[in-house]
Amino acid sequence: SKFVQIVQSLVRAAEIRVRQEAFHPNGEQRVLMLSPQIFSVFRTSPTGKHHVLAMTNVTNRSCEVSIYLPDLGCEENHWYDLVGRRGRMAHEGKLHLILEPYDVLWLTPFAVLDRDIESESRRPHPRIPVHVGPSDRRTVGHQRPR
Repeated sequence: SKFVQIVQSLVRAAEIRVRQEAFHPNGEQRVLMLSPQIFSVFRTSPTGKHHVLAMTNVTNRSCEVSIYLPDLGCEENHWYDLVGRRGRMAHEGKLHLILEPYDVLWLTPFAVLDRDIESESRRPHPRIPVHVGPSDRRTVGHQRPR
């Protein structure tokens, strides 16, 4: 149903937001005046290493916007939309975007996302207890005690 789709989208957005350091409450945020039709905020993590360009088309029609990335202090050419799950490419320092009616984009530099994925893959994973039966307890990665 439409209601279920909306709830699932909101839950997914909340999960993304929690994982992104740029949304940390102590991080910097700048409201950008790119267009009267698009509400834009550039978020930076407290460490300054993570960025999210959050944009919302607040109208019922498509809107175009160009962002000169050096003005943001972030000159990455490859960006990834965390909400729409697709890449965006800047050309000559400008990111040209078309936002559909009420569209939401959360863009992050792909290089930062790639670095985060790489560091996550090197992080040791905790051992997870697995309950096979009432008297047979094991832990993944360990042999059963004898």
